[in-house]
Amino acid sequence: MFSYLKNLYRILLELITPNAWILEGNERSTNKPLKILYIGSKRDKYYMTSTIFNNTCNEAYLGRKSFLKLCYILHKNKYRCSLIIIEGTFIDRYLYRSIKDFFIPFWVDSITDLPLTITKSSAKYDMRKIRKNNLEYIVTSDTEMLHDFYYNMHRAMIRARYQIGAYEETYDDIIEKMEKACWDLLLIKKKNVFLSGVIIERSGRIPKLWKNGIRDINYWKDGAMAATYVFSSNYLWKKGYKKVSLGLIRSFLNDGLLQYKRKWNITLKVASKRGYILKPLIISDGVKAFFLNNPFIYIEKNKLYGAVFINEDEDYYEENYREFQKKYHIKGLSELNVFIIRENGTMQIKWHFELYK
Repeated sequence: MFSYLKNLYRILLELITPNAWILEGNERSTNKPLKILYIGSKRDKYYMTSTIFNNTCNEAYLGRKSFLKLCYILHKNKYRCSLIIIEGTFIDRYLYRSIKDFFIPFWVDSITDLPLTITKSSAKYDMRKIRKNNLEYIVTSDTEMLHDFYYNMHRAMIRARYQIGAYEETYDDIIEKMEKACWDLLLIKKKNVFLSGVIIERSGRIPKLWKNGIRDINYWKDGAMAATYVFSSNYLWKKGYKKVSLGLIRSFLNDGLLQYKRKWNITLKVASKRGYILKPLIISDGVKAFFLNNPFIYIEKNKLYGAVFINEDEDYYEENYREFQKKYHIKGLSELNVFIIRENGTMQIKWHFELYK
C-alpha cells in the first residue's frame, strides 16, 4: 500500500510540476550543435538524449515548473532553445500544443496474426538458423527457472543493451505482477543448455510477449532470440489464440527493435496515452539534422502516422519516395507523410502514401 501511494504521489507531482532541463550538445548524425528545453521525467529523458545527441550532452537542471511558469517560458523562449520536448498526455497536448507540433507516443504495440506468417527473407533466414541448430522449447512455471531467466537472461540483456538510463524492473516487481496475471515462461534450449526465453502474459484477449532475454549475446546468431518469437507464436496458436502482441516498441521508425519486428508482419497499435510533444521553435542546423535523421510515428486525430523529413534544397523524385515507402511501410500507420523542411523554418507535407485503411 505504501509503495502504491508513493508511486501515485510521484506521478501527480510530475503532472502538476514537471522537471525541466536545458540539454545542449551535438546532434548524433551530423555533430551540429543543438539546444533543447526538456520538460518531463528523468527516466524518459535518457531515451531522448541517447536518440538525439552524439555520446553525451550538457544538462542544466532548472527545477520543477508550474503550469503558469511553463507557459511563460514557452511563450518567451527564455532560454533561446531551438527545440522544446514536453512529456504529457492528451491534456498537455491541449494545453501546450500549437499547429506545427508533433505528438510522439512513448510506445506502440506490435501485434501479429497467428499462425505466424513467414514471408520476409530475414525471417526465413532466422527459421533456417533455428532448424540448423536444432533449437527446441519448453514451457514452465518453475520459480527456479524464472529466477535464472530474470538474472541471467533478461536483466543481463537489458544492462548490456542500455548501459545508461535503463528502466529495470526488479525481480520482486515482476513476481508481484505475475501473481496477478496468467503467465508462462517459455525457454529456448539447445541440447541441455537454455539459451534464451520469454515471459508470456495471457490474461487478456490477446496474449503478450512481456519480457524476453538471452543468456549470451553470441547466441543471437544461432537464432536463439528469433526462436522466442517463433516458438511462443506456435505455442499460443496451439492453445487457440488468433493474435499475439510481440511487445512494446519505441515510436522512431529507425529504432532497431521496430525494424527487427517488421519481419514478423506486425501491425502497430497505440499503446501509450503519454508521449513526447515536439515543439520546433528555431529551425537551426541541429534541429534540422534531428528531423532529417529520426523519422518517427506520431498521433493525429487518434490515428498513427509516419513522418519522414527531407531538405528543401535536395532533389527528390518518385523513386526516392517509393524507397521511403518500402523502408517504413508498416501496417497500422494510416499514412506515411514526407515533410519538406523549408529555409523559412516551416514544415510542409510534400508527399504522402495511404498505407492501410
